[in-house]
Amino acid sequence: ARVKNVTKALEFFYLMTEAHDIKPDDLTFNTLIDACGKAGKLDKAFEMYNEMLERGLQPCPVTFNALIDASGRLNRLSSAIELMEELRRRNLKPDNYTYNTLISACCRNDDIGKAVQFLEEMP
Repeated sequence: ARVKNVTKALEFFYLMTEAHDIKPDDLTFNTLIDACGKAGKLDKAFEMYNEMLERGLQPCPVTFNALIDASGRLNRLSSAIELMEELRRRNLKPDNYTYNTLISACCRNDDIGKAVQFLEEMP
């Protein structure tokens, strides 16, 4: 995933999990979610997130940060904001990266009011 060859990384993931019955952990999923998001494959990133949940793994702020970042980069502000709400519903705390990513997404989408709101919420 680090060499930006997401397709190969996903192929390896499925080979690892299906052919060799290796159980991926949250770090594996977070890495793939982040790689998919940075490659512009938001649907695939959410697919990996859903698979993570189906396997009984719990997302952490890193998981949400990757999804929020990808949503913001692809101008899906409503998705980014919904993810922030989901993070809070899971009783997780947004960190500075979460807020900075959301503020950036708001600015990309010309929603300065929402950007200021997130800025004011920052710890």
